[in-house]
Formats: sequence, structure tokens, C-alpha cells
Amino acid sequence: MHFLIALASICAFSQTDLPEQPLKPTTIRTTDGKALQVPNAKRITVLMFLMPDCPIANRYAPELKRLAAEFKKDVDFVAVYPDSDLTPESAAKHAKDFGLPFPTTLDGKLTLVKATGATVSPEAAVIAKNGKVMYRGRIDDLYTSHGTRKATVSRRDLAVALQEVIAGKQVSKPAIAATGCFLPQK
Repeated sequence: MHFLIALASICAFSQTDLPEQPLKPTTIRTTDGKALQVPNAKRITVLMFLMPDCPIANRYAPELKRLAAEFKKDVDFVAVYPDSDLTPESAAKHAKDFGLPFPTTLDGKLTLVKATGATVSPEAAVIAKNGKVMYRGRIDDLYTSHGTRKATVSRRDLAVALQEVIAGKQVSKPAIAATGCFLPQK
């Protein structure tokens, strides 16, 4: 049933304005019970908004693994599951089944969704050390609209944004609409 709902909600929509206010440091609990500071004042944080029943998000698992490895020196990745019906065990199992090598957390109250303005799965929010949302959007341009997948990626949007933030630059394209499944908003 969840799969059908997720499939029916595939869309190409995302707000284009980033939040003006930085995220206030908050301690969240990962699905394995560990405390995690978001944002991390010492490292860049990527919040990856995922829904386990979203086929596009699941197809991005290998790329998310590559990105986490590529930027492990400077960036902490966190998988955020904003489904209030999901248990910590289910979220952890999803992450394990898809080989996601980073911590997972539940956001059933949509605190992180609202703070970043995320609207679809998969969607990334890059948070600077000071809590400012520097980028929010797609991982790359493989999916440009519902039902449209390109043969090859021509722009790795999340990787470009991370390179720019690491270099201390403004992100050249700070908000890019992501294609995926709607996240809960209430």
C-alpha cells in the first residue's frame, strides 16, 4: 500500500527559496539510539530526505554511497526518514538493505523537513557549520521530471554544492527542484 501511495506521489517539485534563518543546533537520536548534533559545528552536514517506498530514492542508493565516500573528510551524511509510521528498526533496515553507510534518523514530527524546506524524496539539504542551509535539491540531473530518466548524468548537483561549500564559496545553484516522492508536510 505504501508503495502505491509513494508511486502515485512521484513529482518534480521543490521550493526554490532556502530558509533565511540558520538551523539551531539540536541533538537528534539516530535509529541505533546514538546522539547526533545537527548541524555539526565542526563539519558540513548533508541531510538526505528519504522515503523507503520511493523508487527514485532507492535507485539513488549507490550514488549516495559514492558521495559519502567521496566527501567523508569534510562532510557528515545523515539519512532522514520523515514518515511518522516508520519505526526505527524499519528505517535502519532500509538503510542497511540499500547499503547506506551513514547514520539514520526519524523525523516523524517533520522538524528537519520544515527547518530545511525539503519537499520530496530523495532531496538533500547541505548545512554549513554555522547552521545555514547552503543547498537544497536534487542529487544530480538523472531524473529531470516524472517518468523521464536521462541516459547519463551531466551535472552532479550535490557534489558541486559540496565542493563549493568546502571551498568557502557561495553555492552557484543553491536550490534545484528534486524529482521524487512527496514528503509529508503535516
